[in-house]
Amino acid sequence: MTRPRKALFLLDQDFPNPSIPDLPDIDLRPLRDVHPDLIRDHEDWEVLREIRRRGGADGLITLDAGMLNQAKEMVVLRQTRLTLVVFRGTNNDPFVAAGLLMIHAPQIVRQLDRRRAQLWVLNKPSATPDSLWTRIGELARHESLSADALIRRERIAPINRLT
Repeated sequence: MTRPRKALFLLDQDFPNPSIPDLPDIDLRPLRDVHPDLIRDHEDWEVLREIRRRGGADGLITLDAGMLNQAKEMVVLRQTRLTLVVFRGTNNDPFVAAGLLMIHAPQIVRQLDRRRAQLWVLNKPSATPDSLWTRIGELARHESLSADALIRRERIAPINRLT
């Protein structure tokens, strides 16, 4: 049994391509290296069309979330049967985009279906602190205590700062 070829995704010119380690089953190449003529003076739908017409690549990875609002691009994506990976909320931060790509690439490759178009929108997760009071309350409820009772039970002696 032959193993399916590695998925090839092209990194759009707006993808800053920081050092991304080799990922299993996916080959990432800058569009400018594979098709340098497509990085200027082409609409996004034209780039998608040409990637399909020239063959070899399974999809495009871009920071250009504006493509999601372009009807022509979405219809042409459907026609090309390529996979488009778009980052939203990353503020063009190469490290955030690279991190999201490393996290999601295995799943994207596992679910890759070369017979139909796919759209992956990777959002930057919002990092906000959890409520400590809520967490203490949950721990207390687990022990059938009030939060105040748990605090009284677990409280340590006052902490003196060393200066």
